[in-house]
Amino acid sequence: MGGQVGGLWRVPERSKVQRQADPNQWTMLRDISKKQMPRKPPFIAINLLNKITRMNKEGKKETVRVFSRQSTIIPAMIGHTCAVHNGREFVPIVINEGMVGFKLGDFVPTHTFTSHPKQAKVTKYRGR
Repeated sequence: MGGQVGGLWRVPERSKVQRQADPNQWTMLRDISKKQMPRKPPFIAINLLNKITRMNKEGKKETVRVFSRQSTIIPAMIGHTCAVHNGREFVPIVINEGMVGFKLGDFVPTHTFTSHPKQAKVTKYRGR
């Protein structure tokens, strides 16, 4: 096992898995007694949040034009129609319960793929 070699203590050889699993040799990475830090609040553009809260207080359901594609959808936005900018135009989307937690830009694509043109069928030359 371990012993003194030339005035230095020799550490017993163990595999890497045993070293990681042995609580006496290695300290824990995180103290259990400390509480976990709270998560960051979701990002929502201030003007969008103000418009949604004002419309909820008044009971209106109007289309809101949004440039902020990185804003997170929150439960207060359910039932509203947001016209999200895709770089060229505003694309309207109706927000429902399944969209909560996602970003507005996830539901509006910015690129439209136009397929490659189909090639005409070419007859092969037969050397007869």
